[in-house]
Amino acid sequence: LVEMVSTSKAVILPAEQGVGQGDVFKDVKYSYIDSEDGDSVEVMELTFPYAIVVSQSCDVAYMDDFESGETSAAVKYMPSILMCPIYPKDLIKHGEHLKEVFSYLDRTIESGAPYYNKEDIKVAEKDQHVRFHALKIDVDDKTIVDQAVIDFKHLSSLPMKYLHNHRLQRICTIEDIYIDQIVNKMAAYLARVGLPDPKIPER
Repeated sequence: LVEMVSTSKAVILPAEQGVGQGDVFKDVKYSYIDSEDGDSVEVMELTFPYAIVVSQSCDVAYMDDFESGETSAAVKYMPSILMCPIYPKDLIKHGEHLKEVFSYLDRTIESGAPYYNKEDIKVAEKDQHVRFHALKIDVDDKTIVDQAVIDFKHLSSLPMKYLHNHRLQRICTIEDIYIDQIVNKMAAYLARVGLPDPKIPER
């Protein structure tokens, strides 16, 4: 069995270069409508320490051109770009990365309950975990992201305008073969099929 490394090689692009698949942004603000009634709308805003662009490269390239005013073909328009948040390993172990959202929802994270346990860590660091991807990013010989985790159960989407306007917050772009690895793992996780437990009688 050949184990794939979980270190991703990356490059740093000039700010004027367009947004693309594999771009890693810092301090990413994500907003969504949590509830609404006839008089008001409740908007929740989260800030991810890092997030990576995982939409298909051709779709991202088109929307970057669209935002730049270089094209306007309606058939290729996408309202938002798919991203995976990147969490610090120490926070995700016991679900502390969800503290902000749980506080907003008036829920409590069970103290000490495992979220990313020792077995998860062991399997993920061999790059064999279905759900979690242990992440380390190197640019040349310098590590710029370390001890980090992508949880493929957590996806977000942002308009291209936001990413286009925040290119100064792009810290790097993961090289093609490494982002392909991440996107393929994400696709496999999303395509999983939950089979019924044969011990539980059907209703």
